[in-house]
Amino acid sequence: MKKQITRISPVQTSKVVAFLYASFAVITVPVGIVFLLIGGRDGHNRALGLTLILVPFFYAAAGFVLGLIGTAIYNFIAKRFGGFEFTVTEVADRQP
Repeated sequence: MKKQITRISPVQTSKVVAFLYASFAVITVPVGIVFLLIGGRDGHNRALGLTLILVPFFYAAAGFVLGLIGTAIYNFIAKRFGGFEFTVTEVADRQP
């Protein structure tokens, strides 16, 4: 059975993308902290430290905005040309 996604909720999708981007930042920030600790104690490293604190927020904001733009573009295209098509197969519940 074929199904077609003709509309994606922009705000809900943007929230999910924002959380995904923030999760990526939470994973990458510790690597940056290690490099910060290995380096010296000059002003450049203080700026890097502040940046590392703010990175998850920047990633989340960028994820929200890009998710909003992406879903708006998808909805525009899907309305005119059709959305993603996929096949759905019924699966019996598996009881262990």
